[in-house]
Amino acid sequence: MKPVEKPFTAEQAERIKALVLFEAPTLVRQLSNTDTPVSLDEAIDAAKEIASQIKPGMMKSEALAIAQTKFDEMTTPTKCKKCGGEMVPGQALLQTFASVMPDFPGDKVGITLSPGGPGELVDVLKCRDCGHSFTI
Repeated sequence: MKPVEKPFTAEQAERIKALVLFEAPTLVRQLSNTDTPVSLDEAIDAAKEIASQIKPGMMKSEALAIAQTKFDEMTTPTKCKKCGGEMVPGQALLQTFASVMPDFPGDKVGITLSPGGPGELVDVLKCRDCGHSFTI
């Protein structure tokens, strides 16, 4: 049976706020090798914003959702990797590929990929300048 989630007490809320602030350098390390690295000041500001929203009576799942939302905001690229243009939310058709038959005699599987399905509509970030899309 799954344990019942209990709301934070005032003491637990304060401890969690302190922990969020303490973990800011970890966020810098985690994002250092990504497309969206952050400075320690940015991580501390983000941690302060998260901590300010944690209140007594809040459920753990609510606190985690607040932290995840902020993390997603920080890790969503705002500049195009190709031209440096502004990225905006959009949708694109993701092609499905299939390898139908072997390419050479003796092959057990095919290597050449061909369009093989209806595709799938996916959320992307699209560059306003060059039109290049990146999946989210």
